[in-house]
Amino acid sequence: MIMRASTAVVLAVSLFPTTVSFTVPPKTLSPEASNNGLYASDEGFDAPERTPAEIAMDTTYGTATQFTTDDSQETMTSFFETHQNFISLFTEIQGANPIASSFIGATGTSDGTKFTATERESLPDIPADDVRKNQIASFLDAMQQSLLDIPVNEGVEEDTADMIFVEEGRRILALSRFQVLDSNEALFETVWSEIATLLSDDTGGTGTLILLTNGMERKELVEFAECEVFRPLSWLGLGELFEVSPIIRSDCTGVRILYKLGEVPDLDAQNEYDDDYDPNKFIEGLDAL
Repeated sequence: MIMRASTAVVLAVSLFPTTVSFTVPPKTLSPEASNNGLYASDEGFDAPERTPAEIAMDTTYGTATQFTTDDSQETMTSFFETHQNFISLFTEIQGANPIASSFIGATGTSDGTKFTATERESLPDIPADDVRKNQIASFLDAMQQSLLDIPVNEGVEEDTADMIFVEEGRRILALSRFQVLDSNEALFETVWSEIATLLSDDTGGTGTLILLTNGMERKELVEFAECEVFRPLSWLGLGELFEVSPIIRSDCTGVRILYKLGEVPDLDAQNEYDDDYDPNKFIEGLDAL
């Protein structure tokens, strides 16, 4: 079992100083809020009979394994014709040997890992107004609570719950940019602007969380992530660099984009059960990815 009792507290306390450079009033989650359900599941969301621990075991990652690829000329033609206004951006950020080369310009990066933004104005890392800051804070509060709700199985050296804690924790710590949209119509433009920014910064283990204050139906959001982001990234030769996940809650939904997340490091050194155990090393290890 991974030593999570003290680690969870450190992770929760360290979240805002580590990933968000703004200060918001402290918030207290109500029992109802902690049971709202952060993650998607085939059984629906916020089912009253589900406990917080059961809800917390639904992961926000692995969605891409459920996505289907479609490299047909018909599908690509439909996408690029629909988004003609973004051809210049797609041309700029394309990786090596993209299969969509016939739809975009011939320029781009040689290795698909870095480019210099030219005509695109990058969005700020964090919204300026307090309302949106508080919306982000509320969402992150719920993510922290979901980590704390992951059950600890005493006597088990390492199990699924431990790995979910690690995987979810490092994805929270990877978030370095946050956007809040009042209109879902801006989602496509915002997602691709953030992808371009993450490529331009070229810092592995970073990512963006885009929240939709008006919400979006689960089916529609999953379809958007698959058809408007996941597949086009693959067509552009960038699919291996990004993890795209629809994030669904009862009170807020969004899209998370992670860049060069990498694999989980060997945490044996952080799992020693002795007086020298320092949970901060665990946090530093996650934050360094």
